Order: sequence, then structure tokens, then C-alpha cells
Amino acid sequence: MFDKMSERAANLRVALAGVSAAAWIALATFSGLLMLTGLAWLLAWNNPVWVPWGTYLTLTRGLSLLGMAILACAAEYLLFRIWFDETPIPDRELRAGWTAGLRHLAREGIRLQSLPCFMLLDPTDACESWFDAAGIRVQRPEASDSPVRWYVAEESLFLVVQKLGCLEPLTKELNEARRRPYRYAMQTYAHQTVPQPSLVTATADNNLATSLELDDPQGRKSADSGFGSIDVHAVREALQNPQSNTILNDSLALDQVDDTYTPGMADIHISSTEIARQSRRLADVCRRLTACRRPVVPVNGIGVLLPDGLLSAFTGTGARLGQALRHDLDLLQQELGVIAPVSVIVVGAEEDAGMIELIRRSGRDQSKGRRLGWGIGPSRATQERVAEFCEEVMRALRSTVGRRLRDPLSVGRPGAYRLFRLMSSLRGDRSEELQALITHGFASEGTREPDLLAEVSIAATGVQPTERAFAGSTYRQLIENQEFVEWTVASRRRERQYRWLAAICGGLSIMAALVLVALLFGDV
Repeated sequence: MFDKMSERAANLRVALAGVSAAAWIALATFSGLLMLTGLAWLLAWNNPVWVPWGTYLTLTRGLSLLGMAILACAAEYLLFRIWFDETPIPDRELRAGWTAGLRHLAREGIRLQSLPCFMLLDPTDACESWFDAAGIRVQRPEASDSPVRWYVAEESLFLVVQKLGCLEPLTKELNEARRRPYRYAMQTYAHQTVPQPSLVTATADNNLATSLELDDPQGRKSADSGFGSIDVHAVREALQNPQSNTILNDSLALDQVDDTYTPGMADIHISSTEIARQSRRLADVCRRLTACRRPVVPVNGIGVLLPDGLLSAFTGTGARLGQALRHDLDLLQQELGVIAPVSVIVVGAEEDAGMIELIRRSGRDQSKGRRLGWGIGPSRATQERVAEFCEEVMRALRSTVGRRLRDPLSVGRPGAYRLFRLMSSLRGDRSEELQALITHGFASEGTREPDLLAEVSIAATGVQPTERAFAGSTYRQLIENQEFVEWTVASRRRERQYRWLAAICGGLSIMAALVLVALLFGDV
């Protein structure tokens, strides 16, 4: 019996949680008018002195007054809904996802204003793998296919936004372009001359062969032994010279099985109508979030999850993704009215064989909490600061990989050439695309205020435990930077205008009350 009562109470609480503030105000006003009308009717009915009033309050007139009260409360509801910006989201799909998310939070006894909120721009549905790689237990929503989903993780709320904004159509087109066969790839690659590896010697080193056999539990030689032993002195000399292209050239010869050709940026065109539609949908979600989170800040931080394979798929992808990110960040700042710390997290790095080798050599447990990137606190993304930030990010990435190659014993182990390829990509195409993403995404000039650039990191978010690393630090950094959020100048100006308007309306109300009192008791 008590269980059924508790269940009914919980269902009632969930149902009442979806009622807006404007509806509560209109309901309270209607209840007050109904009580006053009923009280006046009872007094006139039982008091013989008020016979004329009782005669006047007939059933027909009472129903007319009831209808007028309903119309007045309906007008009040519309007025307060516009005032509180509680207009429902026009898009049916977004509205259904938003309502389902609020019901899920209400069922857990969570109010939107009670916990810090973080927004994740996730155009490729990588949020759950990022949570799993970071080792964070989250309460997952029921509707997993909705463009707007709420996650609860360690006293924090995460609003995951998918299929919204300018990033969504661009990443969709890029993914489709990756699936198409490269028309001119083999023709271009056929004319390339594979350089001879200067860091590789003959395979006559018996000690190296022995070490390769020991690494194989079945006593067979590793497939990597076919590439020969590695000249340690040449490796150290190349690592000490940052401008050297030796590793870049040799990595092409060390792994001839993989296709090293990187095609140019495909002719990807996105219609302005689609961009406008997705931007309007994102703006609707931001306005709804601002209304529900009032009076606290709408978001405490913004995370951007971009796939590593997509970033380096074509030449020029970083610039295009940066422009799309710039568009979405401008829209978020305008609609949310806050300058929140932005963390760019490149996920899915486990697709690179060099990243798997780096995780193996760093240790699976040790690499979970380490960072593969840069970020020591949010700073305004000015032109000069973004350029310095790019240099710090690249230096941190190369330093992490370079530490695994400085040991003379490590460069002779199997799979070392994969680290060389990873290092060369951090000095070549991957570095260029990542810097283009940061530059076009944050350093573009505009009328809005500069964003707070907090972190740029790379994380491995695979399915297997051996494919997960460097994600825990990105989660902690996103949470720790929430104290740096601030209101925009436009929001503070608008708040001052509202305060002045409220003060003027309050003064006029007091003056009107004094005039009424004077008119009522002026003859006394």
C-alpha cells in the first residue's frame, strides 16, 4: 500500500515538474478569483442586509464572471510566458527530446538550477565513448536517439547537443566524402617515389632478433622485425632537430602497407538553407535552456568533441571545421549570454596505430589520467594568445611522444616505427590541421567578445580497455574550469535595463496605490 502511494506521489511529482512558472501564476490567480467570487456569493446569500447583491449574483451572471476570469487568466498566462521566455521549442523532435530529458531529471529528483551544467557539441555521437574512456559513471537518458540528451555525472549535468548547429551538416558531408572511393588517389600515389629509410639498418643484429622473439609468446618473430634494426644515434639526432624531416620521410618507407596518400579537400558544399535551419534549432535550445536555468548561468562550460579521423581526412578539413565551430560558438555566446570556457577534445585517436603503441608504452593505467594536449586555465582567445596556444599544444603533443623515443632501448623495440609515424604526423599534416582548427575557430575577428579557450587535447575513446587513454584529464579539466564563466557585456547591460524598468514600474505602482487610498478615504 505504501509502495503504491509512494509511486503515485513520484508520478505526480514528475507530472508537476513539467508545469511552467507562467502556468503556476495563472493557476494561482484563477484560484484566488474563484475563492473571492465564491466567498462574496456566500456572504450575499446568507446575509439579509445584502439582498440586492444576492439578487444581482444570479447563476447566469456568475457563469459570465467565471468566463471572464478564465479569459483574464489565459491572457495572464500568455503574458508571463512571453516575459519569462517560456515559449516551447517549435521543432517537434527537439521538444519531445527536451521534455523527455526534464522528466528523466525530475524522476531522479534533480532540478536544472541545482547542479552545474555543461554543454557538449557532439556532431558524431562520441559522448558516451568519451564518458566510458574517462571512467565516469553517468545516468543515461531513455531516448538515446534524440538530438538533445541529458546526462547526470558526478554532481554535474551534461546537455549533449547533436544534429544541431553548423558543425552537424559539415561533419555529415565529410563522413560521406570519406566513404567515397578516392578517384585520383592511386594515380597520384603511383608517381610517388618511396624514400630509402636512413634510420633503418640491415636485419643482421642477433640481439634485436632475440628481443623480437621474446616479445612473441609463441616464440615466432614479430612481423615488425622485417623492417630491421634502428640506428639509435640517428634517431636521437633527428629528435634533437625539430626541423628535421628525416622521420617524416622514413616513416613513409617503414610502413608501405598503409596508404600514406592524403587527398585534398573534397568539393563539399552545404546549402545556406540547411545551415540556417540547424542554427535556428540550436538557438531554440539555447533560449529554452536559458529560461529553465534562470537566474543562474545557462552553462558552466562548453566541450567540443571532434573525431580524430575526420580532422585529418582531407587537406583543409581543420580550417573548414574551425569556421563551423566559430559560427556555433558565436551563436552560443549570443543566445546564452555568457562567456564559458571552451575545451576542444579530439576523440577517436585509437584509430592511429601510433596512438595504440603510445598507450602500450605509457601503461594503460598511467595513461588514463594523463593529458595529451595543453591547457592550464582559460584565457581570452585573442589573435596573439591563440598563436601562443597553438605552439604550446604542438609542443606538448610532441614532447609526450618524444619522451618515449629518447630512451635508446625503446627505439629498438617492435612497433617503434609507429611512434615515428605518429611523431611525423604531429610535425606534418595533423599538426597543420589542428592548428588550422584552433586558429579559424577562435582567433577570427568579429564583433563578439573573445571566447575563453581552455584546452585542446587528444583522447583515445575506443571500445576495448587497451584503446582508452588520455580522456580522464579532459573531463577533470572541463569540470575545474567552471569557475571562470562570466556574463557577456550585452547580458549585463540588459540586466541593468531590466532593473531600471522594474524600479520604475514599482514606483508607479506605489503612486497608483496612494492615489486609490486618497480617493477612497478622502472624504473621511
